[in-house]
Amino acid sequence: MQYPLPEGLIETPAPVLDQSMNVLVFQEPESRANYTIVINRDRMNAGETVERYCQRQIKTLGRQFDEYTVEQELVLHARESVHPYATFASRFRQSGTPVHQIQCAIRLADESGVIIFTLGSSAPFNEAQRAHHATVVSSFMNSMTAVIK
Repeated sequence: MQYPLPEGLIETPAPVLDQSMNVLVFQEPESRANYTIVINRDRMNAGETVERYCQRQIKTLGRQFDEYTVEQELVLHARESVHPYATFASRFRQSGTPVHQIQCAIRLADESGVIIFTLGSSAPFNEAQRAHHATVVSSFMNSMTAVIK
């Protein structure tokens, strides 16, 4: 198979599982502070919904990081019932540094795969950052629909 990378393609047999990660770093124009959008892939447990997957992730993060707090409760969305997705926002400390996150987990077409788009920053998000994350997620969702049809 040809496996796409931003820089080109590689030839390889199909992997059993793709847990690749994309870390995109952006800079706020006015403050010049960095924020990230991290895209990673995972598998849900057998019979697990995207909502339960996120609940499990929240519990795991709560055990891993100091002062872990869910700032925006888990919200489940359905998009034509083909690609359910869930979002939540949290904050915590990692090595003493504050971390703010908004996560959006989207169930993939194979029903066991999930792709997660995480907006991250050391400061609370502004509206432009939230809008950027929403645009990235929406553009992916639109491309998924086009591929499946």
